[in-house]
Amino acid sequence: MVRCLNPRPAGGHENPASAKSCQRCDYLVQGAHLGDYEVVSFLGAGTYGHVYKVREPTPLSRILALKVLRNDQFNEKSRESFFAEAQRIANMQHPNILPVYNFGQLDDGRPYMVMEFAPKTILDLFRKDDGSRRLAYAEELVKYLKQATDALFYVHEKGLIHQDIKPGNLLIGRSGQIRSQTSARPSILACKRTPRLAR
Repeated sequence: MVRCLNPRPAGGHENPASAKSCQRCDYLVQGAHLGDYEVVSFLGAGTYGHVYKVREPTPLSRILALKVLRNDQFNEKSRESFFAEAQRIANMQHPNILPVYNFGQLDDGRPYMVMEFAPKTILDLFRKDDGSRRLAYAEELVKYLKQATDALFYVHEKGLIHQDIKPGNLLIGRSGQIRSQTSARPSILACKRTPRLAR
């Protein structure tokens, strides 16, 4: 038997060893293999989806992030929208936009995408030793604001709008740079075509 990664107190349901997602809830099962990726742990939840830490197979063995649509948000329209967004993001090449490496779907049809794993958000950079937030000074923020606005400008140049800019969606990559993304929603970058910007 294996346990799902539902973080709630009553979560962690037991499932058959062959299960990929829980039979009682829609969380993935620890150790499940989705294509080439092994599910390692649960990272967080958004309004429309869940995010997990996954591992690539050897020899690369990279730690990545996998976003999957929640069961209660899943329908044919949201599935198509999810894949369309994944394709648009995957075609973006910018140092401050979180890259998409792969996407697919679970056995139940729910779509997922595999992205770079960024271990922190910008909020984590401005904490005291005890974990509480501290004041962030303007001179500390300048370089991160520039990186974020560079990413936004690039997105707008592509005729898209990023609809969910907030500190929690400004991730910090392993080399310390901004990696822009959003919370796990059907439109992961929350982008849509806009005729005015596309012209």
